Amino acid sequence: MADIMLMGKNPNYIGAYDLYDLDVKEITVTIKNFREEEVVTNGKSEACAVMYFEEDFKPMIVNPTNKKVLAKLFHSKLTEKMVGKRITIHIEQVKAFGKIYDALRIKDVLPRNVSAKKYYCADCGGEIAPAHSMTAEQMSAYTSKKYGRALCEACAVKENQNKNKGEVNNENNENQD
Repeated sequence: MADIMLMGKNPNYIGAYDLYDLDVKEITVTIKNFREEEVVTNGKSEACAVMYFEEDFKPMIVNPTNKKVLAKLFHSKLTEKMVGKRITIHIEQVKAFGKIYDALRIKDVLPRNVSAKKYYCADCGGEIAPAHSMTAEQMSAYTSKKYGRALCEACAVKENQNKNKGEVNNENNENQD
């Protein structure tokens, strides 16, 4: 089944919908680099500034509001001065075209240097790593929601395969009745 929150969104770039499953609705990331890219949205192509991260997370299209916040945070408009720096991205409700929308915003304060929380797999006990453009926190939240417990990528794949085998066996049993 399709996730209604993802419909009509560009899956190549982070959007507010990527943070919905997180408890705090924000992520702290390290800026890897910036590129100017042609982005196609609703059939229209546009040159956009795109920010990439050191962490395994989708890149972010940097809109004018977030560009101003970056320049203020790092006291420079030069992207070279921003590379390697950490920022926090969160969801903020904004009014546009007469409606309220969830938008990604870069917080106008630098994140505190706090050690990242670690998440562990309920099945194998291993540390949950970022996977499929999700942070470890998002992977933990997603698998907890889907399987009832936090799972690493390998255990989630096994669980999904077991679930699919169970559905096939149930269908075969129903056909025999």
